[in-house]
Amino acid sequence: MLDVDGRVIQFHLSTGVVEYERAQRRPVWHALNYIHLNHAKKAWTWIADVYAVGLILLSLTGLALLPKGQFRVRCLVLSIIGVLIPIIPLLLYY
Repeated sequence: MLDVDGRVIQFHLSTGVVEYERAQRRPVWHALNYIHLNHAKKAWTWIADVYAVGLILLSLTGLALLPKGQFRVRCLVLSIIGVLIPIIPLLLYY
């Protein structure tokens, strides 16, 4: 096996088979992974926090828009579960 400039070349002398492998960045996936791992830090953290607050407001206003008498126990249980899912790991690991 030979590693040259990010390329891997494997050769098998007994069979005469040569395998050539080259790794390169995929433009869209690399950018999405960069944001997902929060390598951008500062500004992206603020954008993500504002987006999270917007999603919370969207879910709360969705509950408020239910017709009168339609607010069921199921809505309350699902809302509590939705709040607990991020809070439990936060309490465990912080």
